[in-house]
Amino acid sequence: MLSKSIKSQFVRKPFHQIASFAVCREPGHNSKNLLHAPHKIRTSWLKSVVREIIPLTSQTISARGQSVDNLEIAASYCNAQSALKENETDVFGKKRTDDSWLELYIPFSEHKSLRENMSKADGVNMRYGKLFEILDALASDVAYRHIGTELASKIAIVTAGVDSLKANAEISLQDDLKLQGYLTYVGRSSMEVTIDMISVNASGDEISVGNTQFIMVARGDKGAHPVPGLLITNEEAKKAFTIGQQNVEIRKQKAATDLSIQPPHSDEMNVVHALYLLSKRIANVNEYSSEKQRVSTTFNNAPPMMLPSIPQIDINEMNTIESLIKQGKYNWMKNTVFKNTQFMHLQNRNIHGKIFGGFIMRIAFELAAVCAACFVGDENAMFAYVDEIQFVKSINIGSIVEFSSMITYNRGNEFVVQVVAEDVSPVNSNRTRTNVLTYVFRTTDEVAKTIPVVLPSTYGEILHYLEGKRALDLLHNGEKECAKLHGKTVSDDVNKQ
Repeated sequence: MLSKSIKSQFVRKPFHQIASFAVCREPGHNSKNLLHAPHKIRTSWLKSVVREIIPLTSQTISARGQSVDNLEIAASYCNAQSALKENETDVFGKKRTDDSWLELYIPFSEHKSLRENMSKADGVNMRYGKLFEILDALASDVAYRHIGTELASKIAIVTAGVDSLKANAEISLQDDLKLQGYLTYVGRSSMEVTIDMISVNASGDEISVGNTQFIMVARGDKGAHPVPGLLITNEEAKKAFTIGQQNVEIRKQKAATDLSIQPPHSDEMNVVHALYLLSKRIANVNEYSSEKQRVSTTFNNAPPMMLPSIPQIDINEMNTIESLIKQGKYNWMKNTVFKNTQFMHLQNRNIHGKIFGGFIMRIAFELAAVCAACFVGDENAMFAYVDEIQFVKSINIGSIVEFSSMITYNRGNEFVVQVVAEDVSPVNSNRTRTNVLTYVFRTTDEVAKTIPVVLPSTYGEILHYLEGKRALDLLHNGEKECAKLHGKTVSDDVNKQ
């Protein structure tokens, strides 16, 4: 039986990395170093209170075969205060972070059935696909709590995207899990919800195992609908809010430079040309055969490829790629594709009658995990990071959705898996893109020596390659800044994973 003396703790505000939209927290960070401790926290194990405080999260857990009534799940919250209006034109006023702060306590250590429902095939660690469903629901609960009951009856809150999700370590189901959700930025109609994931062992020690940011948007009958602002009460909150504003601008810039609507940057075009030269050399050896021995022999007897001597090209990376090709250790991107096609059923709807975003995230991630496992070996693919999840279009009940996963880029012991979800018309098979989800996986340095380099063979695949390279570059830029702040090297954190 869980002790009701367990008190909610608010994890210290993480450092945001603008370059990668990432939240940076030191792995193994103790959650008792607080940024902002909400005042007068209330914690309840009463089922009626839990369902009232986190209704969407409770519904999601119950819909996945684990009724909240049968579990010792706890919800922590603060009593909400009335919005503060700064002037007469301030229609909705502003609210404190405390007003919508929520914590979900999941007692995995106490419930075997709960562990089995949420575990990977190893029976020990968290099945991230199912966790994504709970995270999405909790982010929605935080957003709805912020706008208040009256406004919630008139508008809808939808998930517009996930900026990042970083896994600091595997989440062991032998320990309990805290999920703490709170607002870090609010725009006119958008809300950035940060969720910290905290593992709690039998001794009560708390360790940060991951964090994420969900972008929630308010929609009314006529489109985007304004929401209450965020009341800034201290310097840390002010800093977080400022970074949130910068993140909005960076998202706009990222959208404006999306390779589906804009050509690659000038420096990326040099990468494109280098890839073209590599693929051309392979094609010249044997245009249609996959007999890699002939490719290897010809490469070994050929002079080195002359690459442009410019700073934008990573000569070492290209030399590594050429070396792997000489060994026959390459694979065409098209050969890494895995697909999954499903009907969207009523059981997976959200409160607005559309398909629940968390369900889409689960299906997409589990397909990405299959793709990753088949690329490096089942037990060697370790999830590390969500670069970005785009919710382009809502999905209707009864739709046919095809999920397609592919390894788009790999470097060292890391590789990028992109999943694209498309609504398929049963009448003419026309496809409409609904979601794009990008994940980074890692493997051990030893296993990395055995896996092939992924190469694009068409211009479309080259664009996917560049997208994957951008994702990994952004991740490393963020990790370097994080390491500076913590006085560490990036390799220290990677080695802990």
